[in-house]
Amino acid sequence: MPNNSDNATDYLSSPTGPKSGKLDEDNSFLDQGNKNAPDNELQSGEDGISDSTINGNVDNGDTLVNVDQIVNRFKQNTKNLRGNSPYMYEMGFRRFAKAVNLEQYSKRQLSGKTGKEIIISFMFDERIVPIKSRRFYRGAIKSVWRRGLELPFPVEREDLGELPDTGRRRTPRDIEVEPHVNAVDVEEEPFLKVLVLIIMLFGVRPSHARLFRWKNVEWRDDRPYAIITDGTEPGNKKMVPVIAWIPPILAEALLLLRKTIPEATTEDPILPHRKSNGKIEHNVMMTHSEYHTQWLRFEKKHLLNHIPPAFWRHWFKTICRRVKIAKPAGKAMCGHKYRIIDMDELYDNSDQIDILGEQSMMLPNGTIGYAFPKVIESLPDIPPELLESLRDVISGKIHYSQHTEALMAYLLRKLPKPENTSSNTMVP
Repeated sequence: MPNNSDNATDYLSSPTGPKSGKLDEDNSFLDQGNKNAPDNELQSGEDGISDSTINGNVDNGDTLVNVDQIVNRFKQNTKNLRGNSPYMYEMGFRRFAKAVNLEQYSKRQLSGKTGKEIIISFMFDERIVPIKSRRFYRGAIKSVWRRGLELPFPVEREDLGELPDTGRRRTPRDIEVEPHVNAVDVEEEPFLKVLVLIIMLFGVRPSHARLFRWKNVEWRDDRPYAIITDGTEPGNKKMVPVIAWIPPILAEALLLLRKTIPEATTEDPILPHRKSNGKIEHNVMMTHSEYHTQWLRFEKKHLLNHIPPAFWRHWFKTICRRVKIAKPAGKAMCGHKYRIIDMDELYDNSDQIDILGEQSMMLPNGTIGYAFPKVIESLPDIPPELLESLRDVISGKIHYSQHTEALMAYLLRKLPKPENTSSNTMVP
């Protein structure tokens, strides 16, 4: 069986490859999207082979398959699926197709014993497929096989035996992320600074962050106060809203970014498409892959080791655990669905104002301000006694409630009262 272990190894060792774990802790590769697969995949043909038209000619099953045509058909049949799982399935299937030289077979051959044999042979070739990646490859091949090749998947679960769970990403340690935090603190390009800070402070997915529009920014006293979405934006993977209080370091960056693109409207993305020459197209949505390209540009610019955005999601969750922020507030910030598991959570249904209040109280300077208090010192006009109290909270010397009184007194002195205090809406 032909194989291409080098290419497969490159993929498996990539930040988004299956060796590094699931796309996210709440997204399994296995059978994702297959629940909506058509039940009538085979429309005609005596032996289960459906006639299809290729370049104007009817394929009766004896024509050699074409991987590009299979993938294009798969894309058509999955165009309404959210997230990047279809893209990952496509990449996994292409690795499989190249390793087994799939284009030497006809559709009729693949519908029988031959198809089953080459899949099983590929799955058990540990030079190409590490054991912990088998679950991903089974899901990827099965999905494209059914929706692109339009054949029943010939491999049963018992043919592969028990498959281990896909490996989980490890949360990076503070010492590993600190160079990135120091770099973003001195980053002078507003566009790049906002792009990186949104991931660090909120733990959202890049595919989610690129959907934020200026209309999602709530303003208070001419400063960005919060980012609030309803979760129904096209491309929102989980259709979960985001409610995130904006720490001072991001608020300053957003103000500078807004000044660099004065022509932007409320409907335009906060992080639009940026051309290679640096020109920003204010009304063009950034692609998912472009977000990663810009992230790499930031790392290259500051000579940093690569820590993919997905790993910052894990770091964000670890910080939330350390600071003991309530789950509704933490999950709202990163766009995670809050699942009710007991009656306390059922009745504790806080509104946006309360959620934002807890976020600002527990993480007054965001995740990076909690993990690296020295960043706080660079912020202007904060009384030393308030900083000292905050350090005591961070170090565990005092409970956060002891810090609340001093913090609220400071905020009341610093910020004017909203005009309409009886309203539950944000003050524009």
